[in-house]
Amino acid sequence: MSALLANRGYFSSVRPGTSTMLINVNTVTSAFLRPILVSKFIARMKSAGCPPQLISKSLVGKSARITYQRLHHNPDTDPDPNAFRNVCITAIGKPVAKEVNYKKLQNDFKASPVLDYFKNTFSKQKTNKLDPEAPCVNVGYVPRDDKDEDRHKARWIPSDCLELLANQPFTHLLPSKLSNSMIARALQDPASNANLIMTE
Repeated sequence: MSALLANRGYFSSVRPGTSTMLINVNTVTSAFLRPILVSKFIARMKSAGCPPQLISKSLVGKSARITYQRLHHNPDTDPDPNAFRNVCITAIGKPVAKEVNYKKLQNDFKASPVLDYFKNTFSKQKTNKLDPEAPCVNVGYVPRDDKDEDRHKARWIPSDCLELLANQPFTHLLPSKLSNSMIARALQDPASNANLIMTE
């Protein structure tokens, strides 16, 4: 199964006719990100021959949903309503086993390995089945380097714990393997197009 969906839509324009107005309707097809776990999206794009740079560019700026149950630090606040689960992807990082989040102390920073944190904190959830080789995803600040004074504002989450939201367009050039599949899906004879316009 592909990491992308070929969604069909319609483009219409109105033009003057001899004694009436004419409406012209054409079908259009475009690629969208499939609403799956980010880890699955990355794996499927790799298997389709997409380079890491393209995979990263196709995800940065896209919206995803946190799938795990977060801890309640404040008994008066529930961190898990759907409105609080949606995040924006800002970067793709190292594998889960190698990525760290930082906690700012008074005069220093404390590194917290992402894999250890999620295994220990969420051991009773499905997060204890994390793939240590799957990349982490940043949904916070993007540090300039490992010495950035604001590096503790980065928020690295395993890609196994984030699900892409639906209806997000793929805005980059498709690899030939994927573009051929989309073209084959989009090509319809005039009669088929007319039937789709009338019935969809």
